[in-house]
Amino acid sequence: MKEVASNYKIKGKPSQLDTYALEAAKLVWVMKVQQPPVELLWAEPGSRFTKETFTSYTKMGDIVDQCIWPAVLLHKGGPVMALGVVQGK
Repeated sequence: MKEVASNYKIKGKPSQLDTYALEAAKLVWVMKVQQPPVELLWAEPGSRFTKETFTSYTKMGDIVDQCIWPAVLLHKGGPVMALGVVQGK
């Protein structure tokens, strides 16, 4: 983590980055060991904006310019647990 912090000029102590990375890895692991696994749905740039699974970031539009945060589905093709965030154009 010291190397990552220096390469990307991240402010904070390397031990804080270690803690963050460990907790993020634990969360993803818990999501994937469920039966069926929790699904992260990333919007593809250029695809149509769907307000059932995503919300707008700072610009609204019918086309996705960038996916800011993925939507969280209970399982593949399942109900939405948390909306994702996209930048429209």
